[in-house]
Amino acid sequence: MFVLLQNIPQGMKKFELAGSIERIANAGGSGATKFHIPVCDIDILDMVDGEHAIQQQVGLVKIFPNPMGKKFIRKVDGQKIKGQSILVRQFFSRSALNDPRKKAAQSPQGLVERRQGDRRRITLVDSRHWH
Repeated sequence: MFVLLQNIPQGMKKFELAGSIERIANAGGSGATKFHIPVCDIDILDMVDGEHAIQQQVGLVKIFPNPMGKKFIRKVDGQKIKGQSILVRQFFSRSALNDPRKKAAQSPQGLVERRQGDRRRITLVDSRHWH
């Protein structure tokens, strides 16, 4: 499962992020459910808003197996790193094949075509070509 960490502090490095989220995720836990997040499983991406030129750093973390990822999201979401509250959610890679929004937009065929005839106006002939 890929987990997206939003609102991380600017200039944070992979090893700093790994240490911070491991410390938060493992706080108060038993030894059997400790999280270990290798630095190679973290990517830090820069998001730039072209209109306002605001730059935001986003962390992308790979956690396996999926139940551990869900537990990680519940535990780390809303916690603070360097004074900033971070937003944690599952990362979805959308494509035309797996987009659930596409299914919601489809409606039954009977509701789509209720009209009996064509209501559009008959096109007018361009009079500039007629002499």
